[in-house]
Amino acid sequence: ICLTQRTNRLIAVGLAVFLVLVFRDTQFFAIPFVALLLICRVALPSDHPARITPTIPVTLTLALLVLALALLPLVKATFALATGIVMACGFVVLVIRGLKAHAIGGAMLFAVAMPVLWIIARQPLDLLPDFFLAQAPIVSGYTAAMSTPGSMWQIVLFAGCCLLLGCLSARPLYLAGAAGRTLFAGSAVLLFLAFKEG
Repeated sequence: ICLTQRTNRLIAVGLAVFLVLVFRDTQFFAIPFVALLLICRVALPSDHPARITPTIPVTLTLALLVLALALLPLVKATFALATGIVMACGFVVLVIRGLKAHAIGGAMLFAVAMPVLWIIARQPLDLLPDFFLAQAPIVSGYTAAMSTPGSMWQIVLFAGCCLLLGCLSARPLYLAGAAGRTLFAGSAVLLFLAFKEG
């Protein structure tokens, strides 16, 4: 809803319905994308037409997205990299744009939320580091034996759509300054991670 300001809000409903109908990992990858997009639109220059003013509802939405990002690695450790990239990109671009309170607040909320969510899941806090250490061999040791075969056309279609999206958005995002460049680079990395996951 925050992302569809000044446009047809039915787009937001359509995205929510779409995400309900797709595979669960797709839903989980949508959270970092939406978070990165909202952060970068908030960080756009004040005269940019796509800028979203960081009002109280927008700030609360950002906080909710940070909580969701803190939860993702606890759901599936492979999302830790996507979450870390979005948090790092968001922190840097908000600081560059002078929104230091949002950047520091988001980082602190993330740092507090992950252990609190771990405790809410009735897990001992001292085992949180062991959880991530135990996931490292699984994440790094993912092989073809752990995958299922798929159609080649899906790979070609995904790569083609990513290239088309990159070609269409590279110039406008570059001209949008630090926020646009961050969105371009962060989205490229998230798409690569989604490709690897797929």
